[in-house]
Amino acid sequence: MVGLYDISVQSYFLQEKGNEFMKMGKNHYKDAIDCYTRAIQQKSMDTLNTAVLYANRSQAHLLLGNYRRSLTDAQEALKLNKSYVKVLTVILSFSAVIFAWSHWPSWSSN
Repeated sequence: MVGLYDISVQSYFLQEKGNEFMKMGKNHYKDAIDCYTRAIQQKSMDTLNTAVLYANRSQAHLLLGNYRRSLTDAQEALKLNKSYVKVLTVILSFSAVIFAWSHWPSWSSN
């Protein structure tokens, strides 16, 4: 029988493994996403560490060009930790890009 402690240890292991994949570069970002996803699904970490998992997965999605998924994960991390600066910068970056994109035709005609 697997106890809560074992699941928690497994979640931290998956988080660290995901971090290692991120350091290995673009060819391993999908592996990192898989690790972060599995750690989140364990539901054994506290709120702040779960926010870190969502933020890390958001970063991996961003680097792969999965912008919608990246934004969704960033928003989820922010729900869990409202003062998470790393996530706030991702969301603000998206907001700036969306604003610029929506106003681009009017800027180019001047």
